[in-house]
Amino acid sequence: MKKVQNGLKGSLKILFLLLLFINPVEAYKVSEVTINVNLDGSSYIFINLNFNETEGLIILPLIGEPEIFSIKIYSYNGSLIPFSLSKGNLLINLLGEKSPVKVEYITYSLTKKNGRIWNLTLNLPFLTLVQLPEGALLIGINGIPEDIYVKDNRINLLLSPKAWALSYFITLRRENFSFNSL
Repeated sequence: MKKVQNGLKGSLKILFLLLLFINPVEAYKVSEVTINVNLDGSSYIFINLNFNETEGLIILPLIGEPEIFSIKIYSYNGSLIPFSLSKGNLLINLLGEKSPVKVEYITYSLTKKNGRIWNLTLNLPFLTLVQLPEGALLIGINGIPEDIYVKDNRINLLLSPKAWALSYFITLRRENFSFNSL
C-alpha cells in the first residue's frame, strides 16, 4: 500500500510539473519601461509592471547595475515594497500587494564617454523607450528602432528586446548664435 501511495505522489508531481510547462502562469507583465539618460551619463530607469496577485515573489531582470540605495519599488498606493538583489535580478516580495507596481533606480553602468562621444550599451529584456539627454545628436546605432522621434529637444527611441549599442554627443546650444557675412 505504501508503494502505491509513493508512486501516486510521484506521478502527481510529474503531472503538475508538466502542466506548468505546457500552460505556464504569467507571473507579471511589463507595461512600460523608460530609460532617461542624463547629461552626466547617469540613467534613470522606470519600470511599470502588472502582476498576478496570487504571486508572492517575482524575479525581474535589471537593466544595468543599479546604485543600490537608489532602488525604489512602489505599490499601487505609493508605499515601498521590500526586495533583494540576486545575480542581475530584483526579487520583489509581492505578498499581499495589488497590481500595478512601479520600479525605479539609477545606474551609471550603461554609458561610457570617450572624448565628446558617449556610448550607450544596453541589453534589453523588454520593449523600452530610451530618452537621450537634451541636445544629444545620435551618430551611431546597431539596429533599427521600433520608433524614433524628438520631444522637448530629446531624441526618443523605442527599442525592442535585444542588445543595443548607441553613440551620441551633446551639441552646443546655438539659439542666439548667428553667422554674419563678412
